[in-house]
Amino acid sequence: MRLMTFALTLFIACSSNAWTMSSRNSKSSDGSYSQEHSYLCDLDDQNFCRDLCGDPLICARVENDCTSCAGSSSQFLRTLFSRADQYYTVIPQALDQQEIIQFLKNERYVILNPRSIYNYYRPWNSPELQKNFMNFCPAGSTEAQFIVGLDGRNIPAHFDYVFCTSENPLQTTTYKVEPRKDTPLSSKLSTELSEIPDSKTKLSYQLAINKPSQRGQIGEKR
Repeated sequence: MRLMTFALTLFIACSSNAWTMSSRNSKSSDGSYSQEHSYLCDLDDQNFCRDLCGDPLICARVENDCTSCAGSSSQFLRTLFSRADQYYTVIPQALDQQEIIQFLKNERYVILNPRSIYNYYRPWNSPELQKNFMNFCPAGSTEAQFIVGLDGRNIPAHFDYVFCTSENPLQTTTYKVEPRKDTPLSSKLSTELSEIPDSKTKLSYQLAINKPSQRGQIGEKR
């Protein structure tokens, strides 16, 4: 019933989102991973790239290092890669571009997709995993990518936005994500939290799922 309700959600997209993003992964000599994202803007929508990087047509940004992401120990990432729609829902109105630009410029984050280097939880780019991501995008989308905020220790802490890309026309629309209001998160997570041995990891996971709205405001310096 929940998936059926989600499928009938009316998504509202703004008229000008003529940009797309591609990602490149790299591994440093010390074994840490990093991702570089390249944003390509259409001539009809140059403001996104210009406001993000200063170039009207192309913009490249390297995301923050992600602590404890290369492995299967993060219960928060396990949730996002396995059953994100059980705990989160999308606000079906396209986000103002300035909000996501300020987030990308000022916040610590990683971007996840079914081919992510941080996916140690489900078969790489499998149909099941693609469905898990595409549940957050409107019909006709060809790719979904999760924008996940990091805490002060660069540990994934809150699921903030989703990029939804379509091919016709080629464009990317951003939607805001929020915790589900129809799910008693605390009771569903009690068993999972009890299985986490590290108290700091348990606290981080609990805050990430139950209280994501208590993070800093968009653009706030930490």
